Amino acid sequence: MSRIIFLLVFCFHLTLGNLVNNVRLVEPIPYMINVITETVQRVEDMEWCNLKIPDSSVDLYEIVFGEYIKGTVAYKNGFVVSIRHLDILQNSLGQVWRFHRDRNTTTVEITGTLRMSDVTLGFDVEAALTGGVQRYTAELVVPTISFDMRVRIEANVDKLHMVTILISEGTTKKEKYRAVLEIIISTIIPLPHSDWWHQRNMCIKSRLGVAAVIRDMFTDVINVTVTPTVARTVNKMVFMRTNPLTDVYANLYDINLVTAGVTLWASEFLQPFASNVVENVFPYPNICYNCPV
Repeated sequence: MSRIIFLLVFCFHLTLGNLVNNVRLVEPIPYMINVITETVQRVEDMEWCNLKIPDSSVDLYEIVFGEYIKGTVAYKNGFVVSIRHLDILQNSLGQVWRFHRDRNTTTVEITGTLRMSDVTLGFDVEAALTGGVQRYTAELVVPTISFDMRVRIEANVDKLHMVTILISEGTTKKEKYRAVLEIIISTIIPLPHSDWWHQRNMCIKSRLGVAAVIRDMFTDVINVTVTPTVARTVNKMVFMRTNPLTDVYANLYDINLVTAGVTLWASEFLQPFASNVVENVFPYPNICYNCPV
């Protein structure tokens, strides 16, 4: 009998030894589509015009048609006027597992990218020149703005060795085997203790106990990151009312200020909205061992 027990424990140990390579999330892509869609809905409910671009100003020293022009040009009240199209990049959807040897942790990320196409930004432009103040309305079209969104949880790989550690703590082979099964079964199969042998058989046949060890090793903390990218463009501001100076004003505007504004969209709106959705609306996908995913 003791020999049989030893072989069962040994087989269980081998099964656990192959855990990490077979772990997957169940249906992470529909989950991420739901998270992004709900996040966008919340921005829409807030209204897109509340996505702002920081104010800026530029000193002007130019000679236009032989005349020396001096003053300050201010670009104010930048906001989103319209977005031609919103979509989720299909090739960005997936799950990424990484092992960090220095921390002995594993992270799993569910990824997806939200893309905005032809984003029109509106501005009030005020030119305070020597001859007086001139006011204009202008628009700038940004071809593409994208947001790389990731939902991440972290696992402590040390917990994967829990069963092996328990095996070494028993004083007899039977006690070792019983300790292993009890800690696994108590986590996932809450059957009466008197039915211990039935629990053992369920654990070995279904591998539910193995799945329990994997699920338990992940923390309850879910992190959401949103990283924006603004595509390079040669587009210039288009003024609703033009004169010889408006081309100068258009060329003076620093497109990098759009990037600064978009970064604020991510940190002040998209990331908090997405975090709330992840925490309160859609449950994180189940972690499956040896399942068809």
